[in-house]
Amino acid sequence: GMAAFYPDEEAEDIAGYYSMRHYPFLAAGAFCDGQLISAGYISAGTPRNALLAGVATDSSCRNRGYASSVVSELCRIAFSRGMERLSLWPEPEAEHLYRALGFRDDGWYTMFRRN
Repeated sequence: GMAAFYPDEEAEDIAGYYSMRHYPFLAAGAFCDGQLISAGYISAGTPRNALLAGVATDSSCRNRGYASSVVSELCRIAFSRGMERLSLWPEPEAEHLYRALGFRDDGWYTMFRRN
């Protein structure tokens, strides 16, 4: 499972990968009436690959598209910075959200940058 996120031959070293030296921490959130109600972040990245994590939405605001907006924005930012692949391991009840956004189930859920 985790092998997909280890540095490839172009990464300088394991420590650089885990310290996110190549790509800074990226986060996005959705707000309603000034309150943060949905958020997600990219927890680790090499120059080409990143792990999406921590996607959560307030229970009173679910199924309204907030998480989809957050994940879409994280993908947009990451891909605009040159990342080529984003992956995550969603809760089973959220798999439909990622499929609808274009992630494919390959053991994890993965989206590739479209050329």
